Amino acid sequence: MEKSNQDKLFLKKIANLNGIEVDDTQIDQMATYVDLLLEKNKVVNLISRKDTEKVWESHIIHSISILFKFSFPKNVTILDLGTGGGLPGIPVKILRPDIDLTLVDSIKKKIDAINEFVQKLRLLRTKAIWSRAEDLGKEHLNHYDIVISRAVAPLKDLIKWSYPLIKKGGTSTLSSVLIALKGGDLEKEIKQAKLYGKYKEIDVKDLIIAGIDTTVLEDKKIVVVRFSV
Repeated sequence: MEKSNQDKLFLKKIANLNGIEVDDTQIDQMATYVDLLLEKNKVVNLISRKDTEKVWESHIIHSISILFKFSFPKNVTILDLGTGGGLPGIPVKILRPDIDLTLVDSIKKKIDAINEFVQKLRLLRTKAIWSRAEDLGKEHLNHYDIVISRAVAPLKDLIKWSYPLIKKGGTSTLSSVLIALKGGDLEKEIKQAKLYGKYKEIDVKDLIIAGIDTTVLEDKKIVVVRFSV
């Protein structure tokens, strides 16, 4: 069986094991995204070169693990902060086409690549913005239900950047939150983040994904910051 088909079956298997149904269109769309990402990565540094052989496990499954752990409300507005090559936002969008997604990065080459991906994947209600988080215009203030991020910056900075952009006082348990995929020992990061304030609760959990060897996820964490009004 050729590798692309193995990768597609792998995605379907892991998604199903973790309670997510994916159809053939979504699987094909994800495979197209991976092809685009790897091709563009030859000229723009979107992901680590050492990860290209394990992109499905290290990047795609890691990104959509957010959907394994959280059930987003319909039509939720999401900001992907420091998106890089579109991770985790684009894989999440492919499996949840109803969400309204904004992807932000401070490096223009990356945003140019993402705009190309969005066009070729025909992703609706998706826009990419070249900006630092702290420089986003007033139309972004108090605008997003959820901020997502993956291995971008220390938690205190993510909280500082997210707070003005997040809607306050949402009624859903999954509104006014930052969801960050992190790695390594976070004890010092958490202590520094708590000094900044602006949050109601910080919850850190080991990332466990059914069907994925725990050694692969050994230092992976998922951090949820709930914001105060």
